Amino acid sequence: MERNRTARREPSSARPAVARQRWSLGEAVALLLALALIAAAAALFLDQPTAPALEGTAAEGPPLLGDSSSSGQPAASAGAGGQPAAEGAESWPELELPGYVPVEVNLTETTVILTAECLSIEAETTEAQTFSIAKGLEGRLDFRPTTHDLMQDLMDHYGIIPLQARIDRYDQGTGTYYAQLVVRSGERVLSLDSRPTDAIGVAVRYGLPVHMNRAVLESQGERVC
Repeated sequence: MERNRTARREPSSARPAVARQRWSLGEAVALLLALALIAAAAALFLDQPTAPALEGTAAEGPPLLGDSSSSGQPAASAGAGGQPAAEGAESWPELELPGYVPVEVNLTETTVILTAECLSIEAETTEAQTFSIAKGLEGRLDFRPTTHDLMQDLMDHYGIIPLQARIDRYDQGTGTYYAQLVVRSGERVLSLDSRPTDAIGVAVRYGLPVHMNRAVLESQGERVC
């Protein structure tokens, strides 16, 4: 049996109020991304070792985008491929991308559709990601900034210029796409392991084309014309 316990209780008015701050998932993610970008900027300015070689393979990373077998019909469409690169990219010949093709970015509510050379890849993501990409394609801000808007503000503040957004490979076992976001600060270039949706979300805000490894496009794409 539970024993009765007696204890003196202070009047509720005598207890100090404790304010508890609760973070939403979006706020937590935005904070982590902001800290990661600040750390990257610090590494660029503090003479850290040079960035990894810009090869056609991606570093290992967390799960990205989703299963390419997902399907859906485009509800919104805007092209990212073929737009002019960010200022300064043309002065870096080592950033040329043989074996990659620019892809057009189309969206449904929770699907990113990448199309080039009559081949199309559909990948499921979250509604928040497609919403943010759509705002970037439209060149409009929502009434509150998205995570990609925050990334753009941080890059602009620290003088970091995005050069490339490229989708490097697809993991058949996990149904995961891997991407790289390549940025420059001064004479330093850094290749960041990225979720494809984040790389796309940043690229469309700077008028950068999104590139995909041709081998990935040909192996995972569905012929549409």
